[in-house]
Amino acid sequence: MQQLYERYAEQGLGVMVVSIDRDRDVPGGAANAIGELAKQHGLTYPVLHDRFNIVAKRYAVAKLPCLYLIDGEGRIAMHSVGYTDDYSATLASELQKRLGVPLEKIKHAKAAKPHGKAK
Repeated sequence: MQQLYERYAEQGLGVMVVSIDRDRDVPGGAANAIGELAKQHGLTYPVLHDRFNIVAKRYAVAKLPCLYLIDGEGRIAMHSVGYTDDYSATLASELQKRLGVPLEKIKHAKAAKPHGKAK
């Protein structure tokens, strides 16, 4: 998302991440943990904390990660649940079409591996 944001912000792309973690779920508070992760990954777009799940309820988020592409009229243009490296190319292509920029392949970073103990 950061790569896409950097490449297409001037053409009108806005990106926002909404964390729906509750503070009691993370030692030290979810907002601090999410902010630290955003900093570690060099995110330059807004990272919001939806402590009471207002946004999640509004968009009927049932599984994570969940992505919504909202067009300039405020309508949901695309919705996706989960993430694969293949989906990254689909998202880039859809954004390019909607922004009216020439279609091109974008080299995508691999998805980060989950943290935690191996089972």
